[in-house]
Amino acid sequence: MSLETLTNKGIVIARSSSKHPQKTIVVVGVARGGTSIVSGTLHHLGVFMGNANSPVYEDLRISLAFEKQSDEKFEHVIQAYNRNYDTWAWKRPSTLHSLPRIARKVRNPHFIFVFRDILSVANRNTISMSKNMGDGLKCALEDYSKIIKFINKSNHPALLISSEKVINHKLDFINALSDFINISPTETQLQAAQEFYLPTLVLI
Repeated sequence: MSLETLTNKGIVIARSSSKHPQKTIVVVGVARGGTSIVSGTLHHLGVFMGNANSPVYEDLRISLAFEKQSDEKFEHVIQAYNRNYDTWAWKRPSTLHSLPRIARKVRNPHFIFVFRDILSVANRNTISMSKNMGDGLKCALEDYSKIIKFINKSNHPALLISSEKVINHKLDFINALSDFINISPTETQLQAAQEFYLPTLVLI
């Protein structure tokens, strides 16, 4: 067995992706858990993500509709995106509380679950939001438990990512995303994805 085979790159295929050309990529993780690493890389690989922009790469149009904070209905935004794009992606940490609902609403859901160690997540929230460390650890653990429960019960395609590991295995990470989504990025897109500075986002 080679050293390459034994290397933990933080990339696990929980369930293989569908080859169907139409799919919705849902990026899931806790707040400040590294989901921007995935969504930013998808953006640079040319995957449609609504009005998502640096640094967090969240599409506010669909997110606000999902959280019922806009005049648009969640279903209507989904329909609009489906009409114009075979494959599109969406990232919002709050989705972890409604994964079964989202799986029912979107077309051919493919989930990318992002993990970061809970102390880093809790400490980031302590620094950014003045949260109590104990409460932050408990909240992170409860949120990850919801994600794990869904992974174990769901039969949808799923890719698991360690936000800390993939920054050291950028090319493997990019290839894993491309294979999972079944896209063929251009050389320009691949270059942009490789130049996307991941370590900064881990600190967010």
